[in-house]
Amino acid sequence: MSDTDPLLRAVADGDPHCPDGRMLAALGQLIRHHGTPPKPQADFADDVLARINDAGQTDGEAIDAFYNTGDADDNELGRMAMLVRGAAPAPIDLSQQVLKRIRASSRLTLFTEEPRRGIDRSGRWRIWSAVVASHVAALLAFAIFEMGFGLGTDRSAPSSSEAAGNGGTSGMGTGDANSQRTVAPALPPNLPATWGDVRGLGTDLFLLRRFPELRREALRQYGQEAAAPAITAGLSWLLSQQDAATGAFVPVTYTDERSIATHSLAVLALLGEGLGDRTRTTAARRGLAWLAERVAPAGDDAPRLAGLGPVASGLSTLALVEGGLLLGDDDLRVRAEGCLIALDRGLPMQPGANGLGGFPLLALETAQQGGMRVPGRLLQQARKQIARALPPQEAADVGRLGLAAFARAIYGLGDASSAQQQVRRLGELAGTLANERPDPLGWFFATLAMREAGGDAWKVWSSATASALMPLLNTQTAAGRVDPQAIRHGDSAGVGADVFATSLVLLNLQAPYRYLPLAPTAK
Repeated sequence: MSDTDPLLRAVADGDPHCPDGRMLAALGQLIRHHGTPPKPQADFADDVLARINDAGQTDGEAIDAFYNTGDADDNELGRMAMLVRGAAPAPIDLSQQVLKRIRASSRLTLFTEEPRRGIDRSGRWRIWSAVVASHVAALLAFAIFEMGFGLGTDRSAPSSSEAAGNGGTSGMGTGDANSQRTVAPALPPNLPATWGDVRGLGTDLFLLRRFPELRREALRQYGQEAAAPAITAGLSWLLSQQDAATGAFVPVTYTDERSIATHSLAVLALLGEGLGDRTRTTAARRGLAWLAERVAPAGDDAPRLAGLGPVASGLSTLALVEGGLLLGDDDLRVRAEGCLIALDRGLPMQPGANGLGGFPLLALETAQQGGMRVPGRLLQQARKQIARALPPQEAADVGRLGLAAFARAIYGLGDASSAQQQVRRLGELAGTLANERPDPLGWFFATLAMREAGGDAWKVWSSATASALMPLLNTQTAAGRVDPQAIRHGDSAGVGADVFATSLVLLNLQAPYRYLPLAPTAK
């Protein structure tokens, strides 16, 4: 044994970690066995072809014999035949079962035995379902309104009139600041703080206009229930003045600035009353179509506002904006957006006397909160030059003061000292309105501002303005028509002056439900 071979030396020493020779030999044999290449795979192609080509095979004859006679000596073939025959299930006839279930169906019974009655039942069910759903939605909205769309009065504390024993019925209010104790209004938490928050909160600026129940409740909450008959009379008369063929509220031969403004005011009055009356809605749509063809014709890249001043441009654009948003009309939205772009043509962006420059601002802000495309530069210019501008502290221009206060309210600045100052000044001027000729055009923005202020400020203002305006709609000679001679600016309105006057009075009386109230500001 060689001592130089480490393997042999390990075997000789009995090292358990090293296999001996027998184990090595066995390992080599195992490796050689498994290392032998496998035999090539068997090829049966020739055998198969031979069987196929063998004309003398007996299998084919046995199959033919079984097919022809139904008998065979081959037991396996017979068993296969039995298996195949038994595997094919007999067809199942379900027609009688289906007909039985159909005859048992109550739905089929209605339409087969009582076809007319069945149709009536299902149709009535669908109608009543829709009616119930709409009323549930209205009641929910009504409940939201009842939760907090109030005047900021503490209902738990008796008013002075209740203490006096007259039942507390204040009607339109007396203007007495001590008639009720005021507290911070408890409005629903989802009310927007600004008009810019309307879309983000999923609310609707025109919510109160969409349900008659909410309009009635708004009149009650804001103390103007007595105005409802006057509003109804004014709207009825206004509808009677619309041309049946054209939808115009002014003679079609007049297309000047005053006529466009008058027609726009009439449409805004119809839209201000909101939805719920098909006749009124149809009239509003026809009026909007007439207006759109004159200021924003379809396919015209440049809306025809060039010949109109700020007031007529603002009123006509505002009417199209409100129509598109309230009625959900995409075509009107496109026309309104064209007018908004056309407003950016160098018109003077100023509040103006009576705050009449506020109509373009109102059109821009209403469109902005409704998701319309608004020229950004024009919107910022209007906010800076119209909304932010303040009248002198001693100003007696009600419309100008109202525009300043209303603009601050919709921007969430109702608690700012400047806004509070305008509200106080309007309250002081409310006492003088009875001595002046009614001015619904100059009072419009002030009415919106005081409604937003709420509380005693609104009571004092609404008492003064409603007392002056409601009698104008309750004339004995023509109920609902306002004599243009009875209001300021009415005698110079020209053609359609009575439509002009009636529409303006309606716009003021509709203020309680024109826009969704804003969340109260911190005092």
